[in-house]
Amino acid sequence: MSDTNTNKADAVVASFDWQTATYEEIEAARNKVLKARREDFLDKGQYVKYIYTFNSWQRFWVFAGHCDTDQLTDGEYWTTLRDVWINRKTPYDVKDIIRQNKIGLGLFEDDRAGREALMTDEEKEALRNMPDNITICRGHNSVAGKMGLCWTTDKDVAKRFARSEHNLRAGTDGYVTEGKCKKADVLAYFHEGEAEIVINPKNVIVTT
Repeated sequence: MSDTNTNKADAVVASFDWQTATYEEIEAARNKVLKARREDFLDKGQYVKYIYTFNSWQRFWVFAGHCDTDQLTDGEYWTTLRDVWINRKTPYDVKDIIRQNKIGLGLFEDDRAGREALMTDEEKEALRNMPDNITICRGHNSVAGKMGLCWTTDKDVAKRFARSEHNLRAGTDGYVTEGKCKKADVLAYFHEGEAEIVINPKNVIVTT
């Protein structure tokens, strides 16, 4: 780990003539500053700050590569997982969906401490108030995408995902799958406008 007083990003900013540079030179310098800032955060062990230098749709994958026990505290792990998962971009390609589900399942099933930080108090209360057997549904863009980690208790949300812009361009309304699961098997419940149930698809009994 480098000296915390050493700041590569500041050095790049100070060495560049911003007033006389062309647009292309400024863009190149900004990318150089961003790269240096990321290096600074990694050098200082500030992995959460490093993750948040990326766009929201990239953060899930960056997080997956920097979530070792010695890199993030338990609290950082769960709160960051929550945010990067909610704000990730859902891939359209079936292979990418399978990969995201596999990695995501491993992250959500981690047995490290501090799991209570994964959901808000309101979400925990909402989950506690759900019946022991929950009716859930899932919108997806192919038959192969039927079984995934992301489900919802709101059928309108599932329909919205099924009728995504991608599906409409492809000339299909997508698919809506319904199922049942046990509350005890739910890995997380995120309200955030989608009433999302995160669950191992092996624990879902498909009904339609």
